[in-house]
Order: sequence, then structure tokens, then C-alpha cells
Amino acid sequence: MDYLSSPNSPEYANIPVEFLDLPYKSTLTDKSIEKAFMALGKDDYAQRVTPSMRCAARCGNMYTASLYGGLASVLSTVEPQKLKGNRLSMYAFGSGCASSFFTLRVKGDTTEIREKLDLINRLQSMKVVSCQEFVDALAVCPHLQLMLRYI
Repeated sequence: MDYLSSPNSPEYANIPVEFLDLPYKSTLTDKSIEKAFMALGKDDYAQRVTPSMRCAARCGNMYTASLYGGLASVLSTVEPQKLKGNRLSMYAFGSGCASSFFTLRVKGDTTEIREKLDLINRLQSMKVVSCQEFVDALAVCPHLQLMLRYI
């Protein structure tokens, strides 16, 4: 539901009605408006987005793989019985030239996938190293020497 079309809706009870009197242009940079709507969306964000972020939070941006890291995160953090029968929306914005949006419907039990991924344990067992240690490790592998030119 849109705040402007239904400002009296119960979900907007904590949003000051004075926001409606502000000129549109000033609402684009008003930090109090941003703060109010961020607070309004906090629980919804935590429920819908946070489960997909375990991989990204630990590994950082994996570019194309981020989409599938998000899927692995959802399968690893959301209980299989909660996923069954639901749709998962997948969106990859690409390089700005093209994007993809598709949905998956979870038809069966995802327990086996979850167990075989063992994502949470794998993420926790990762060793974090400095950039220099990473570059030094690349130098040990002759076939990766080419990568050093681009780091």
C-alpha cells in the first residue's frame, strides 16, 4: 500500500501526518522522512531480505554468483517447511545493460539441499586474510600469475 494514497492506514500509524504537507522535492532529501520509513520497513526487510544475505555478508560481492549465493543463503537459513509451497523472487541487475527477474516455486522438501550445502558451517570456517596474503598466495600458483596483473 502507498502512504500517499492511504495515509490513515493502520500500518502508517507511526508516520507523522505532517509529511503530507511537505513539498515533493523536499521529501527526497528529508532525513526524518527517510528515518521514519526505514523504521517502518525494518521488520519486513528482516523477514524478506536478511535470510538471503548470509553469503554476501561473509563473502562480499560475488557479482554474478551473488544471486545464487542469495538463493543458497535462503535455503540454508529458512526452515524447509516454511519454504515449501512459496515463491522465491530472484533479481540480477547485471551491469546496467540488462537485468533478469524470475521466480522459483519451492515444491518439495529442501532439507537435503540444506544439509549438503552446509553453508552456515562453511561460511563460519572461512579464514579471513589480508589482501597482501591473498596476493602472495596467488603468486605461488603459476596459472594464477596472470591475475596478479589485474589486482
